[in-house]
Amino acid sequence: MKTRLTAETWPEVDAFLSKFAARKGWGEEMELRLRAVGEETVQILVRGDGEEPPEVERSLLLIARSDGDAADLEFIATTDETNLEDQLAMLSEAAASVPVEAETPLRLLRHYASSIRHHRYHDIDILAIRVEAVG
Repeated sequence: MKTRLTAETWPEVDAFLSKFAARKGWGEEMELRLRAVGEETVQILVRGDGEEPPEVERSLLLIARSDGDAADLEFIATTDETNLEDQLAMLSEAAASVPVEAETPLRLLRHYASSIRHHRYHDIDILAIRVEAVG
């Protein structure tokens, strides 16, 4: 899913994650976990770190994959001026990127997710989140 990243993005992400859970045949508990992770992640990305002027529009690319009873979600936020494919290629080549661990907003996500990685490279944020079904 690719869309603009604004405060109004949440319903679109919510619908995408609900449909993803339904396609995978996951129950209500897993769907609610995915939706909660989506909501918190969108809020984190919309708030940002305050470095960019608010008039700079960002895009969101959400990639969802299933791995058995788990979901791997990648939320990639960047400015429209950024060529996303070029930035992702540079990120994969630059293995020295350091995860951002000191972010307080990630605490709520940790309640639902089994792992969270947040990478920041120039004007791109990547949050990779694994959500496992409660057994």
